[in-house]
Amino acid sequence: STNKQSINPLDKLSKREREISELLILGDGNIEIANKLSIQLTTVSTHKNKIFFKLNIKNIVELISLFNKDPWKKQLN
Repeated sequence: STNKQSINPLDKLSKREREISELLILGDGNIEIANKLSIQLTTVSTHKNKIFFKLNIKNIVELISLFNKDPWKKQLN
C-alpha cells in the first residue's frame, strides 16, 4: 500500500479554495459564499470547479466525506 492516503487534500488547494471548501461543508450555497467573501457568483462556481477537479470529486457530499476524515478535520476549524 502507498502513502497516497496520508497526503492532506488541503495542501492541493489555494487559500481561497480552502475558504470556499469550508463554507460549502458548512452548508452555504454559491450565493451565500459570494456574499460572505464579496466575490462574484461566477467566481464561486470557478473555484468550486477547481476544488472538485483538484480533489478528484464530483459533488459536495464527496467533499464533506473527504474532509470529515481525520486528521484533516482539525485543520478546517
